Amino acid sequence: MGFKLNFKTEEKFDSGVLNFTYDIFDVNNGFTKEELVNSNSVTAAIFLLDQKITPQEFLERVKAIALFFDRLSNEELKAIKQWIRNTTEERLAIKATEGLEASKEEVIKMVANNAFIIKEMEENAEKRKAIEIAKNLLDILDDETIAAKTGLDIEEIKRLRKES
Repeated sequence: MGFKLNFKTEEKFDSGVLNFTYDIFDVNNGFTKEELVNSNSVTAAIFLLDQKITPQEFLERVKAIALFFDRLSNEELKAIKQWIRNTTEERLAIKATEGLEASKEEVIKMVANNAFIIKEMEENAEKRKAIEIAKNLLDILDDETIAAKTGLDIEEIKRLRKES
């Protein structure tokens, strides 16, 4: 009895474990966006999204996957969506997976409409950074100076001081 037949009878494995392909990438090569899009594979999609990019560019790349990665199976798309959910900030992951589930026409509209979400995310990140800086300064500066240097309002500084 062959290897495949042994596993084919196992419910856990079914046919999936033995039906795979290899994508070979030199991870030391700095692939461009265009090269990865042209590769049109799950591995290329992950590399495309895993590069250090802004949230806006991330959504642009999700759009490229949705529009141009036409050889991906439903299982492969499912794997990419799961990877996005596991590695990306929640709201961005939601928008990205919605983009992968939408029709091509909807995808084009969605990325344009998501710009405001990205701006809000960036503003929240900046505010969190300012709050962390303010917390570190509470023991050495007065509230007015901290507010002036961080851009936070004085009430926020007073609240932080009470919490510490």
